[in-house]
Amino acid sequence: MTTYNPGDVIYAWLQYVDYPEGKRRPLLVVLDAGDQDVVVARITGHPPRDAYDIRITQLTSAGLPKASTIRLSKIATIPRATIIKKLGKLSSADRDSVRHILQNIANDFNS
Repeated sequence: MTTYNPGDVIYAWLQYVDYPEGKRRPLLVVLDAGDQDVVVARITGHPPRDAYDIRITQLTSAGLPKASTIRLSKIATIPRATIIKKLGKLSSADRDSVRHILQNIANDFNS
């Protein structure tokens, strides 16, 4: 079984509430606990739209062909079996941006 690390960018089949047939999408691995599921955040080609969106600055290392945004407000758990392949890994600067937003989200629990 392949193990993924936080910051890995993968290509997987993702179902949507309004599109249950789903489609293949790039996703950011947030957590792989080693079981049959992986926690991911959506990646889109749209520009950032809120404080939880992060524009990826190093596309080559992430394995992405065009400008992309991580939507940390769209975290999901997907079956490991839906992962098609690993595309790349976020740069350290992009991982720092993700870490900062996730820490802010966690800090909201203390409010």
